[in-house]
Amino acid sequence: MTNDLKNIDNFILDFGGVLFDVDHKKTALELLKYSRSPEKLKNLDVKSFFESEAFASFEKGEISPEIFRKRVVENYDLEIDAENFDKAWNALLLELYPDAADNVSELKKFGKVFLLSNTNETHYRNFFPKREAFFDLFDYCLFSFQTGYRKPQPEIFEYALEKFGADKSRSIFLDDSEANVEAARKVGLPAFLISPENSLAKFIKLLKKARGA
Repeated sequence: MTNDLKNIDNFILDFGGVLFDVDHKKTALELLKYSRSPEKLKNLDVKSFFESEAFASFEKGEISPEIFRKRVVENYDLEIDAENFDKAWNALLLELYPDAADNVSELKKFGKVFLLSNTNETHYRNFFPKREAFFDLFDYCLFSFQTGYRKPQPEIFEYALEKFGADKSRSIFLDDSEANVEAARKVGLPAFLISPENSLAKFIKLLKKARGA
């Protein structure tokens, strides 16, 4: 990996799980409070919920927050108004990792830094205005609901590279999802899997070693 980093000057980062802490179970538990059929949520496979057709459409910007809310309310038999639904939906959003801004600033010493995140409009409206100074650190931020695609669709990587004006051979994508990392590699975009053992901070150490910094 060290040798592969010598000529990289475009760093494309995921958001949740790389720079920002999320807990999907929190949203499922909040929605459970409003269910008239608790059994539909009690034994819910949280992962499958966040990979449902409605959720995928929402992340791709194909449906509005209002339509998405209506589908979830109907599917899980919820008795909830729009305000409380959005509060529950946003419950999974926690906070930036303590070293997030420092890590982005470190990467900027070696090239351009971009953000490519699977994000729906409701979450975006919640977290973006509160942290504009952080997002200003990036050369470009791209959220899936703005694109018509979502990771791991191969089209989103080609779309992002064009928007970023980034040469694929001089770029690297960092994400905490194996499926997203594999999808990037399949389109020829070098990728690095972020995990507890291989954090963004550790990647930066590898980068510095490769550059002799």
